[in-house]
Amino acid sequence: MIGSTSYPRVCFIATGLARNGAETQLFHAACGLRSYGFDVHVVSILSSDYYGARLEEEGVPLTCLDASRTTHPVRILSRFLRHVKRLGPVAVVGFNYPGSMLARAGGTLARVPIVISSIRTENFGSAWRRRALAWTDSWATVTTTNSYAVARKLVDAGAASKGRVRVIPNGLDLEAVGPHLRRERAAIRESLGVGEKDFLWVAAGRFEEPKDYPNLLTAVALLAKSSTPLKLAIAGHGPLQDAVRNEVAALGLGDSVSLLGQRDDVTACMAAADATVLASAWESSPNVVIESLAVGTPVVCTDVGGVREIVLHGSSGLIVQPRDSAALAVAMSTLMGCSEHERRRMGAVGRKHIEDNFALDRFLGNWSGLLNELVSQQEGARRNNQSDVRTSGRQ
Repeated sequence: MIGSTSYPRVCFIATGLARNGAETQLFHAACGLRSYGFDVHVVSILSSDYYGARLEEEGVPLTCLDASRTTHPVRILSRFLRHVKRLGPVAVVGFNYPGSMLARAGGTLARVPIVISSIRTENFGSAWRRRALAWTDSWATVTTTNSYAVARKLVDAGAASKGRVRVIPNGLDLEAVGPHLRRERAAIRESLGVGEKDFLWVAAGRFEEPKDYPNLLTAVALLAKSSTPLKLAIAGHGPLQDAVRNEVAALGLGDSVSLLGQRDDVTACMAAADATVLASAWESSPNVVIESLAVGTPVVCTDVGGVREIVLHGSSGLIVQPRDSAALAVAMSTLMGCSEHERRRMGAVGRKHIEDNFALDRFLGNWSGLLNELVSQQEGARRNNQSDVRTSGRQ
């Protein structure tokens, strides 16, 4: 029976559970909402991965549909329906496009009272995807996203109706990620082969098209003859890693650029850096920028997604247009020309802004508030329907 537990049962639907930004936020929500009185379960369309193991460590029930990128959508839907009917949630919450579409279709067919889709990118994909979002918009009780900029783009593109869009900014554990990580600064810089006079830039993110690493490498090549020697350390992995490595060699940047691979200490690396750089072509609300400012490291980043909701241009970092390597190089050069005291001041301004707007407690409170609001609406509607039935029976 739907909602048969003593606590509201919520099922989060992930496309996959790899170590990416959206999956990080789903993990925070799934683990944290239990302390707000929710019985949380997670379904992953793909097989378990990094966050699958972490969810199990935290005791969050996880079901993997074990689909692949080539599994027919009808088969995925069938597997999901069998599971969700046994689970009986009061709400399903789908993350990213595949998870959102499964929540909309599966939640509607299973008659789940509350269906939430969470679209977390400003690049909605093909025209077909945009049409699919528009056609199924009414199947979702609400659609959430993590920045006001993306919310506006969803509405403007016709991918969601204004009345169904809610913004819940990303959340970060500010006790775990903070300026205290600077204690590891000297050791990390030494391990990266950074000289005393080198300016260390850190970039982080999967080697995929949205991150536009060619844009960043071109900017670094323009700065190669700068009076201030620089090092760029890129943390991450992904399908374009070999292409990025080849581009580093082609531009003659082997002495300046290091590919670190996947690391567990990315935030400590950003705390050890003089600045962080994001050269993305599109985003939503990039976690790496939030994390950099949380540790007190200023940023240079492209004007994508909700970046202007995170970075105070000129105060905690510099923002340039995407796909403009020359402008990116100028901004990086400007920050390199600032004194250490100025950069520390920028980092402190950034940290305060993150504390005020992106704390994990605020994130969980927003999710809890939305779910409680929708559950209350459903309960109110159910009571009204029962009252109407009784009134009709007496007539």
